[in-house]
Amino acid sequence: MKRWNAALVVATLTLAACSASGEEGSSGGSSPASPSVTQSLTPASVTGLHPSIVGMDGEVRLEVGALPPDAWELNLSPDGETVAYLTWAINVGGCGACSEGGRLAATAIDGSASEFVTLHTWGLPNSVRMPAWSPDGSQIAFVSAQDIYVVRFDDDGPVGQPHRLTTDPGADEFPSWSPDGETIVYDNSGAEGLDGSGLSRTQEIWSVPAAGGRPVRLTHNHLADQAPAFSPDGKRLAFFHDGLIGIMDASGGPIDSLPGDLQGWSPRWSPDGTRIAFLAFEGARASVPDPYTGSEEPLDLPLGVVKVVDVTSGEVASLGVLVPSSYNPVSWLPSGDAVLADVVASGTAG
Repeated sequence: MKRWNAALVVATLTLAACSASGEEGSSGGSSPASPSVTQSLTPASVTGLHPSIVGMDGEVRLEVGALPPDAWELNLSPDGETVAYLTWAINVGGCGACSEGGRLAATAIDGSASEFVTLHTWGLPNSVRMPAWSPDGSQIAFVSAQDIYVVRFDDDGPVGQPHRLTTDPGADEFPSWSPDGETIVYDNSGAEGLDGSGLSRTQEIWSVPAAGGRPVRLTHNHLADQAPAFSPDGKRLAFFHDGLIGIMDASGGPIDSLPGDLQGWSPRWSPDGTRIAFLAFEGARASVPDPYTGSEEPLDLPLGVVKVVDVTSGEVASLGVLVPSSYNPVSWLPSGDAVLADVVASGTAG
């Protein structure tokens, strides 16, 4: 992956409260999973989030340093070296010229060389979220004002203007790249818009060429479909499907579920394609820094237990760490033996 001073900033723009922020009061809380985790973490006990590398045994191997306490929507680069994230902080790295507002930024996994670069010339609408690295690390897809954009980088920073891929009036979110870097899948809210949990009966999975082109609708049902992710071989998609983890061909078609009709949110494939990490919401909640408005008032959010399922056997293992909101999917390390998670607590969930 080409490194940009080990730190990459996608944008610095005022962040408006968008449709996804409404879900933060309940996202995941509407999951049909039976409550088994009852811990509630108080504002006094959660002063910030703790982006961490977590092994398959649940051990926190590394807490990523130099990230602000509101670092949100983490996405790990394909080489495992750089973390992109959303923040309102202006005291991280060289941000002396940053205006107040939400911005996407990045830092090396060891916390070094974090800095912000102001890109007012982009002229994008006033919301920037959900960074997603391309497979070769040379581009990032992101969401701005409910549309998908892609920006290219070289060693000196952004190259040209971001390219807008979608223009649908519905809310586009959760961009995810195909392994060959040619296609981006995402979900679109459709005609009904998103509810307080970030879902809609008209929410469907779509794909669009990463270089630009006509979007193609992949699912056709009256059930909420959200947060798609390509399998490493590019042949299948995993996504939230009305409470279950749905699996289908990358070109669309019938939707299957994992063994046991496994319930979960925000699925992400392991590098070898044998496992899927997901979030299971089972009753725990926490008050955490507000990542969407920069407000000093914390948000009360549901906490998802990070779990991993074997795609063939259906065997599920809990990593025992908790992540706030379904809008914080984990990222796998290239080694496949650990994930990056935006942790608020560890050793608290079964």
